Amino acid sequence: MVYGFKGELVAKLGRGKWKEVYGGCKRVFSVLPLAARVAKTTLILHGGLFRKPNPPNRARQKRRKINALELGSLEDLRAAHKGGMDPNGTGAARLATDVLWSDPLLDPGFQFNTTRNIGMVFGPDRFLEENGLRLILRSHEGPDAREGREDLSPMTEGYTLDHDTPAGRLMTVFSAPDYPQFMPESHARYNNKAALAVLTAPDYAAPTFLQFEAVRPRPMAHPYYDLGVPDSDEELEPLASDASGMTDVEQDTSTTSEASVSVALPAGRGGEEVASVGADAP
Repeated sequence: MVYGFKGELVAKLGRGKWKEVYGGCKRVFSVLPLAARVAKTTLILHGGLFRKPNPPNRARQKRRKINALELGSLEDLRAAHKGGMDPNGTGAARLATDVLWSDPLLDPGFQFNTTRNIGMVFGPDRFLEENGLRLILRSHEGPDAREGREDLSPMTEGYTLDHDTPAGRLMTVFSAPDYPQFMPESHARYNNKAALAVLTAPDYAAPTFLQFEAVRPRPMAHPYYDLGVPDSDEELEPLASDASGMTDVEQDTSTTSEASVSVALPAGRGGEEVASVGADAP
């Protein structure tokens, strides 16, 4: 409700149909993992890399000695839970919060994300090689988030290559064209393309991209959210905890405790196995 998803469903599907779709989406959200590992070579997640969790059952004094900026591993990700309905970055929810909010940097390093004041920022070092990966696909940064960033490419084509190392690459995929849909009249539109990443056998680590543009003309619609409200979880948290509509979803923790999963992929055209990955689609 805070960010407009429920309002968009009501506006586009009508009052007689939105509830079924909304309920279905909530059920999907409740079982989605934090990340997916494809064919042992490609890691797909929303934001980026994450801190190693503090070891359990240690005295508080000993915990203070642990490096809070130590990079986590796939094993840490596999053992983590999703952090609750709205991960706040503290305690056991810290790893999930990092996965959702972290951003890449061009320079090596791993540190707190002071721009967003949540999550981490990370450079092109160590994680791919240490975890036997060749590709990380992530999203989380549309054209508005990349505006003014001179170190990384703008999100005008729907995808970017952010890290290119001997061990592998990190790429950002953004699947919402002409984003954001609603903007203040004083701000020029980005008119960005959107993209889907297509992963092909045998290694699923060399994606090709399908690009598309927004439908023209765009359907007339009023904003589903207040353009004057800052896009910040910190400032919207009191609303989000009560108004998300997620409180009636029961989660089967026995099947969702592992955050990193291997994905079985169907056969595509020509006998090849193909997986299409999109992110942040409207």
